[in-house]
Amino acid sequence: MDDVLVVRCGLVPYEEALALQKRIEAARQADEVPDVLLLLEHYPVYTKGRRTQPGELAMGEDWYRMQGIEICETDRGGAVTYHGPGSWSAIRSSR
Repeated sequence: MDDVLVVRCGLVPYEEALALQKRIEAARQADEVPDVLLLLEHYPVYTKGRRTQPGELAMGEDWYRMQGIEICETDRGGAVTYHGPGSWSAIRSSR
């Protein structure tokens, strides 16, 4: 069985976690690190994936921002997704 590096990151801003994932992905593809599993959660954020349609954030983006909820564009599939404390993301970077 291959090694998997497990990293408990705690509460991490979405864009910071995304940048970390991209760095780990590049290092993994270069065979500089083993497979990596990041365990983390985000401050309240809605991500807008490639299939997001206008109006999916029913109250409008400004309203959500005024509530302290960040809105981030992402190149991932899917529509609008909420991430926040209490929800979790498990990202495994492998070759």
